[in-house]
Amino acid sequence: MAGSITSLHERATYPVMHARFGNTTRAWQQINALLDTEEALAYAPTAVLRLRRVRDRRAALRAQSREPKGTSTSATHPRGPRSG
Repeated sequence: MAGSITSLHERATYPVMHARFGNTTRAWQQINALLDTEEALAYAPTAVLRLRRVRDRRAALRAQSREPKGTSTSATHPRGPRSG
């Protein structure tokens, strides 16, 4: 069931992203930049903090998968530690 929900979400989201931003990469870059603003945090703190955690967790997993076996990564954000 979860696969069908993800598929439905992608079918609904990605065409809109392409129409508005030209490609999904540019859209995600702008979304991530927005998540780092104080305005977004003030407007929807719970959502922004949750999305930052999801983004940071995925970045840590990507970094971990690129490491040679037997080494470890630090748990810091790739652009430096978060404040607040």
